[in-house]
Formats: sequence, C-alpha cells, structure tokens
Amino acid sequence: MSTYSVSARLCLPVSSDPLTILVGEPLLEECGEAEQLFLFARSAKIAHEGLCPVVRARFQDLGFTVNALIRHFDPSFEPKGVNLEKLDEMARRIGKLVPRRVHEALGPSVYEMGGSLGFDPALLPGAALELGARSVLVATGDSPAALSALLALGGSGARVGRGEETIKAVRGQQEASALFAFALSDIFFEACQKALDLEKG
Repeated sequence: MSTYSVSARLCLPVSSDPLTILVGEPLLEECGEAEQLFLFARSAKIAHEGLCPVVRARFQDLGFTVNALIRHFDPSFEPKGVNLEKLDEMARRIGKLVPRRVHEALGPSVYEMGGSLGFDPALLPGAALELGARSVLVATGDSPAALSALLALGGSGARVGRGEETIKAVRGQQEASALFAFALSDIFFEACQKALDLEKG
C-alpha cells in the first residue's frame, strides 16, 4: 500500500492497484491508532469495490458520466438539462470500455437507477463512503474509534466520550450521524453475528 500526505483533512483512496491512499497530515496527527486503522480500512474497502473514481470525481462530472452509462443501456433515457449529443458520445465511449461479462451483470442495476424516482448521482460518493464505514465497523466493532475518526475528518475537534457534547457533535456531521444510527440498528448486530459465524467457520 502506498500513501501520499497532503495538508488537507482527508483520507481517500486514489487507486486500487496498487492500493494508494491520499492522507492529510493534520488528520494523522489528530487521530490515534484505532482511528487511523478505521480510516485506512475504510479507504481500502472503497478501493476494493472499485469505487475510487466515485469518491474522487467532481459532482458534475460524476453526474454526467452516470447519466451516460444509463443512456448506453437505455437509449430512451433523456435527463433534463443535458446535451444529448454529448451524452451519446460519452455513452459510446463507456460502451467500449465495459467488458461483456460486466455488461450483462451491470445492466439490471443501471436500469433500476434510471427508473428510480429521485435518483441523484450526486449521492453516490456519500453512499460509497458509507459502505466503507459500515464494512469496517462490522469488522472491528469499535464504534467510538469509528465515530471519532469521522469527527476528526470533519474538523469538529470533538472526541467520542460521554455526555451531550458528543451526541451534539455526532448529530452535527452527516456521515458520523449515519454511522451512529447504523451502529444502533438491528442490521448492524445481524451483520456482526454473520461475521462471527464466518470467522468460526
């Protein structure tokens, strides 16, 4: 694994092969070992799932590319406010890059995206980050470290402990709040149980 340090407060995967993560030095200095483990594992999970471009792309570029992907599968798809000529050009380029085996498996999901009311490509980066965070939390079970790491990313200066200040800080940051809700859900406990069962063989 390779890492590159920057002055910004972030920890994002750059590529999956080799695994490369962009890390902010201020974040490393602020986080303890358990928090660093959470952030690195979160980035590694995102990279493993092939989602590096999703979390790194500009919102407008990501939206246009996703619309072009849908257009490739469904030529009748016409998103509002988009130049269809340019969209078709991008759709053709995407079609050439998608392997046939992937094309067949991807089709149903793409059709579902295109047909979903209120689908917004701008939500995909957040969903990718949440996937990584949830996966690591299930693997480690360390909710305080996970929430502290996310609070550090947001630069709130708060740390997970007891009292109303912690709850206020977590609720004030979208990703931390979402992970906190997940940590209290039946889905989380069921996932942890399945992970333990797999570990026991």
